[in-house]
Amino acid sequence: MKKFYELRIAAGLVERKDFARETGFSLRSLSAFDNNQREPPLFLVKYLRLLAAGCQYCPLLHKSNIVSKIEKEIPTCQPIK
Repeated sequence: MKKFYELRIAAGLVERKDFARETGFSLRSLSAFDNNQREPPLFLVKYLRLLAAGCQYCPLLHKSNIVSKIEKEIPTCQPIK
């Protein structure tokens, strides 16, 4: 994939070690992706695009904005924004 390096930077994973820790890919694979020697998996490209767009991939992210009954009853509790 051309411009994988730019996509990685846009996703906020500039440092090679950060990329390896976040995705689980080895530094050798990262070098192959950056130098257009191998095509990155489609799920990795989609994940990096989500990060680049400002989204955080978390299946529970939408639940963090739901206010529970207890939070409504107690005036001091504020939902996380």
